[in-house]
Amino acid sequence: MNNEQALQLLKESILITGTYNPSESFNNSKSVALELNDKPIILLGWEDEQESNDIATRLISNHQFLQLITHEYGLIESLKKTIVTNREVCPDSSYNCITKSEQGLIEDGQGTGELVAVILDDNNALGFGICVNNDIMKCFYPNAKSLSSQVELNAS
Repeated sequence: MNNEQALQLLKESILITGTYNPSESFNNSKSVALELNDKPIILLGWEDEQESNDIATRLISNHQFLQLITHEYGLIESLKKTIVTNREVCPDSSYNCITKSEQGLIEDGQGTGELVAVILDDNNALGFGICVNNDIMKCFYPNAKSLSSQVELNAS
């Protein structure tokens, strides 16, 4: 995929990457997380929100998401939904994140919209892959307008 195609897909997506600085309120809460090989990799929302739990379930069963995880992290021994205490998994002052975007608008990449997910490592490619893959994007927003082209992910 070239830069022009990537920018077009980001423009079309309802998701955009950004940076998140955890607040004290966030740190004192618990979130739904996806845990890869016993290590949390992404936070998806408050523990008691049904939608956060539903997103986790959809991601775990999504073939394209599994391909993205395999490509970025290697062998998946286990991928599961778990509940974490944010303070324990977010010791740093800043994280990559995914926020809600308005489909069809070019954004500056600062991700200032509604927080959708916090990525717990410096893996920029994970956030980008989530935003520009139609099947993965729809795990977060099933009713979002489909992207004009599908980026097919392979684990190789």
